[in-house]
Amino acid sequence: QAGFVQFKTKNHFRVVQGIAVVCYATFLYGVANEQEYERFCAAERIAGTILMLLCVLLIGMHVTLPISILSSAVVTFKRWQWMGFSNVTPELVWSTLVSHATATWMVFWVSHALQSSIARKLESDDASSLLLASRHVLKGVCDGDLVLDRRSHLIVEDASPLERLLHAREKLSGRNFLDLLLDADGRQRFLHFLQ
Repeated sequence: QAGFVQFKTKNHFRVVQGIAVVCYATFLYGVANEQEYERFCAAERIAGTILMLLCVLLIGMHVTLPISILSSAVVTFKRWQWMGFSNVTPELVWSTLVSHATATWMVFWVSHALQSSIARKLESDDASSLLLASRHVLKGVCDGDLVLDRRSHLIVEDASPLERLLHAREKLSGRNFLDLLLDADGRQRFLHFLQ
């Protein structure tokens, strides 16, 4: 499709990840060699923004975690260089470690949340696509079809083919399917069939 980059294989995505990592490392090299403090502070903020974008776009912890650690190390080294290494106190070291560990945890959390969200979306789409396809096939070979809730056996979607087949005068959607089976033996056979 025009206007979209398509990755045909995992290797294509790996190449893009590699290019992004090299570009970011080059930018960090520029940050580490910055001679003006104001430009360093601006570059530090830009590096943080780019890091978050890379975490969202690259999504793999095997890529984002090393980038995050590298970024933290470069920025910390440069900031301590500006302060003078003789002015670095143990409290500053601990607070820096805690703040960077927190930032790295946030990067991990964002990546994990995105991966989980994408996985749920794909599973949901697969399930709904499968249901739609199976209903389409069933309509071709059966007189009626319906969708039941797995636990309660309620009819959850439109059941108009079954309503026509049963000559029902009211909508069946929302009713318990077991109530349509008159004898207890029929209900038991149906429940056994579902297992």
